[in-house]
Amino acid sequence: MKKKRLSRVKTVDDLARVEKNEKDYEGDIIPIEPELAKAIIKKLEERR
Repeated sequence: MKKKRLSRVKTVDDLARVEKNEKDYEGDIIPIEPELAKAIIKKLEERR
C-alpha cells in the first residue's frame, strides 16, 4: 500500500483527529507544524 502524505498538522485539534482515527493513518507521513512539535516536546519534558 502506498503511503499518503497528509496535510500539515497545525493545531492540537488536528493532532487529536489524527490520533482518534489512528488506524486510517497507519504508515502515512504526517507532517507537524514546527511550533506545535516544539510545544509538544516542551510539555513532555515538563512531565519528567
